[in-house]
Amino acid sequence: SETLTEEECLDSVDAAHLLDRKRFDVPATDEAAKRRQKYKDEEKRAATFALSGGEYHTFLKGCDIKLRLLALTEERLARAHELSQRTNQLNLSGQRYERQDLENMQADAAYAITLLQCEDRFGDYGIIGLSVLNLETATLESVLMSCRVQRKMVEHAYFG
Repeated sequence: SETLTEEECLDSVDAAHLLDRKRFDVPATDEAAKRRQKYKDEEKRAATFALSGGEYHTFLKGCDIKLRLLALTEERLARAHELSQRTNQLNLSGQRYERQDLENMQADAAYAITLLQCEDRFGDYGIIGLSVLNLETATLESVLMSCRVQRKMVEHAYFG
């Protein structure tokens, strides 16, 4: 029989100590620390939509969505890396970048890395997107967005 080396089965007795395992020792960014508040904001959005009569585009217009393009800086590097590693559904190239890759591209004049921040009247989504443009070849190499803004039509504004 075939063995799955990446899988690990734990006894339920060990549940109280799961967070002590190295496997769960991942860096937490400011964005991750605000995740609970983001879920609460999303609950407000859902409740408001439920009261709107089901007209989604009208609801979106009333959300007063704002987008901001940000440069990749040292302070934003951890979030850019986190987005690259965690974004699956809205990762157009499927490319994942290690932190060192992002640092190298940031220092290379051939690349322009842009982050996308989003907020609406309910709260701040935070940095939800990353794009990598190769200036030498005029190629958009990668675009990815957090699933938190899925169905909010943010990509239409971003590419529009």
